Amino acid sequence: MKLLWLTDDYLPRRGGSRVVYHSLCSRIKGDQVRVVTRRMPGDERFDAQNPYRIIRVRTPLLSLFEAFRMRDAGMVLPLLWGAWRAARRERPDVIHCGEVLASGLAGYLVSRMFSIPFIIWIHDNPLGPASRLRYRVRKFICMRADGIAAASSFARDEAVGVGIPEEKIALILPGVDLEVFAPSDSGKMLRKRLGIGDKKILLTIARLRPFKGQDRVIRVLPQLVRLHPDLVYLVGGDGPDRSRLERLARTIGVGDRVMFAGFIPQDEIPHYYNACDLFIMLNREEHGVSWEGCGLVFLEAGACGKAVIGGKSGGVGESVIDGVTGILVHPENEEEIIGAIDLLMRDSRLREKMGKAAMEHVRSKFRWEESAAAMLAASEKIVRARHREERD
Repeated sequence: MKLLWLTDDYLPRRGGSRVVYHSLCSRIKGDQVRVVTRRMPGDERFDAQNPYRIIRVRTPLLSLFEAFRMRDAGMVLPLLWGAWRAARRERPDVIHCGEVLASGLAGYLVSRMFSIPFIIWIHDNPLGPASRLRYRVRKFICMRADGIAAASSFARDEAVGVGIPEEKIALILPGVDLEVFAPSDSGKMLRKRLGIGDKKILLTIARLRPFKGQDRVIRVLPQLVRLHPDLVYLVGGDGPDRSRLERLARTIGVGDRVMFAGFIPQDEIPHYYNACDLFIMLNREEHGVSWEGCGLVFLEAGACGKAVIGGKSGGVGESVIDGVTGILVHPENEEEIIGAIDLLMRDSRLREKMGKAAMEHVRSKFRWEESAAAMLAASEKIVRARHREERD
């Protein structure tokens, strides 16, 4: 079976959905999958190391569209052009679209041109928040997709809640590469390289966006530092919220306690998990919608034997078993946040117990081989259904 994968963003730029798509494609025979995505810094080196072919399209006007908050519009035509060429040459059996917009719209159009079934991937609410026009376009695409791949139970329930038929949705949970994400001594070397030594490290790895909650951690640092004088908050990742977060840390007097690591190469991320004492991401709603699906970073940290703290929002409950593998808190409740961090930083035995439970949770439920098998099964089911329709 040949698969054509469309996505408006991809590795080497870090992100949960990008890791999901790459990990799935890596477990399919190289000649059976093609990925169409945009060009970005470092892509040539990354693409050369992969067993499958990645077709990069240029997006010369993307920054202009982004300035007017029309990023999807700036991506549709480049993705459509790349997808059309790939479909004409490769004749795939099914198209996978990493987003409703813009890859979903491009996928829908190519599907119509070549009579190829297409699947939309969702990680949260597939329709909102959006303007009336964007909402209608999103729903139009989702309703006409041959299938919906939900990367979490939360995403599946959100899709059903906005009117997408449940029988159209396949639940395909993400996995973790257990050979890469595992307890190791690599964290000690990273601590030495960063000059952190034996200080207690609270770690977040995520895009710097408001709904990821880095600001909530920074706001409670003054109280936490009084309880744990050797505490350091290590922030991995980059994004549009960085300058605001740096300014916030300076303003409340914890600028020397927050270390911004910036973009972390994919192969270095396990070192950061192994270096930390506790992983935290206080994901929260933005514009009335939760944008966090399964929360892949919680699974990666857990695979490295780390207890985690997450926000009670979105689909994180599937990754974090509250009170067993970590603690879930209301991301706007400072008392809860301080209490959870203080408890796990003080009680090393509880922290280690939760870390071991997290490791077992990941190993028992989140394996890429099973995810890839589920993805192929869903693809084959949709192709068979399309063939039956054509015969009838």
